Amino acid sequence: MQGGGGESGLRGQALEDYVLDKVKHFAVVFAQELVPGITQQQLDLAFSRALYSISAQETSGHAQLQLKFNHSCRFLGCVSQDCMLCKNNPHKTCGSGDNFDEAYADNQVLRARCEADVYVDLINHVSGDICSAAGVEVQLSVIDGDAYNDAAPDPLTTVMELHASDDGVPLLQCYGPNRALHAGTVVVPLQGGRAKLPEAFITDKNDTFHFGGGATTGHFRLLALAMRRDELGNPVPVEGVAPAVSNAFVVKTQRALNDYRKSAYPHYRDELTRLRYIGAITATRLKDARAWLGRDVPLECVDSVQSLKQLLEYVDTNR
Repeated sequence: MQGGGGESGLRGQALEDYVLDKVKHFAVVFAQELVPGITQQQLDLAFSRALYSISAQETSGHAQLQLKFNHSCRFLGCVSQDCMLCKNNPHKTCGSGDNFDEAYADNQVLRARCEADVYVDLINHVSGDICSAAGVEVQLSVIDGDAYNDAAPDPLTTVMELHASDDGVPLLQCYGPNRALHAGTVVVPLQGGRAKLPEAFITDKNDTFHFGGGATTGHFRLLALAMRRDELGNPVPVEGVAPAVSNAFVVKTQRALNDYRKSAYPHYRDELTRLRYIGAITATRLKDARAWLGRDVPLECVDSVQSLKQLLEYVDTNR
């Protein structure tokens, strides 16, 4: 591989950056020879997946650092059905791995289900402590949530980044400044081993976002990579730091989200339509319960979670 006159002055990380740039240039030309007409987005996806796979193989045996999504839950209710204090509390604490909600509206800021801010921590997975690292940034991007398989022997080989739609619209954006050089990514610096997610949002629904020639996905996930800047200011992966992958979620229109989002622990005063599997038609019929269920029903109108509970208790004792 022939280099310019400045190659002899490159050392350490700069030399690795130089070699990586040359390898990518060769890979692009080689792929175009093999598959004429391949798009730049397909090339970027293939190169990223290959790079992650090689990096994972090199570091899987000795990597002690990893990125991890985290948040401080704002809800206090426990999930035990035997807890008399919390069983009617609709605000249950988030699960240990549930740092993101299960559904968002397009262009909605990504936060935890409890509306807490999400952080990315650099963790020593041996001690569990947060580690500081000068010059390290976190690069965020969206990946295909269905293709990713954390049970695979090498989960990183199943990562497929989704930077932009077939129409060229960046999928991940944020309000405010963004140091990312590539569309569809968001970059935030680590400070004291922790990075707060900016007001990032996803611009398209998972079932209407098309990539790779018209494909869609049932879920999205968020990928966090540890990056450093080379001498030219380009981000390059930090070896020995495992990436973080979020739980899967869907993105819908605001109207579809309102229909989809049904509380698993509703308040007793909530309307019936707040319950899962009860739509507007069923709720309307239950408002005239005796006309639909018979004169023996003790409730004339069932229009709340509390009155529905009373109806079900009556049915259970009068089978």
